[in-house]
Amino acid sequence: MLCVYSRHEDSKPAHFLSLASGECVGCKRDFNTDRNNAVRIILPGGQDWSLAADTEPDANHWLQCLCQAVSEGLKVSFYIPTTGCSVCVRPSLRDSR
Repeated sequence: MLCVYSRHEDSKPAHFLSLASGECVGCKRDFNTDRNNAVRIILPGGQDWSLAADTEPDANHWLQCLCQAVSEGLKVSFYIPTTGCSVCVRPSLRDSR
């Protein structure tokens, strides 16, 4: 769950975004903005959120954590159960002598 606060001193988040339920489909660094160190969170339907960190290392850390959380969420969301596979092996002619 990503909680976005408007100010550091706020006790309640202004927005919530579940990263594990398909509400978020990706993330990337955002260099097409007037804010430095921005990270774009991509939502279904072409919408997005842009967040800006104080430093480039912070933005890179955010990106790494967000992408990992989204990836883990997509694994759960798109898990397709599979059935087992049985294999019958017969002894070779050499083994039966």
